Amino acid sequence: MDKKKKTADITMIIALSILAFLVIILLIAKINLTVVFSKEVNELFSISKNISHKVFNNAQLTGLPDPVQRYFKYTLKEGQSYISYVAIIHDGKFKTGL
Repeated sequence: MDKKKKTADITMIIALSILAFLVIILLIAKINLTVVFSKEVNELFSISKNISHKVFNNAQLTGLPDPVQRYFKYTLKEGQSYISYVAIIHDGKFKTGL
């Protein structure tokens, strides 16, 4: 009986060690992904140019397809400043499957 208990204890220790190892690997991967993503975002912002001094005019819509012209005429106002960049916070889940 003592030998069976000892074997069960060793098996439990091995199983918990493997589980702990997997959790540590997942945490390291998540931290790495966060660091890489932050670095890429910072790089994109550093190379972006400030275009807020430019303004929109309806003449810029010439040659675009009609649905695009209708959309921009609906959403943009003559003389409206360009937007250099925006920050969006998403709360929810993306469907990644088909």
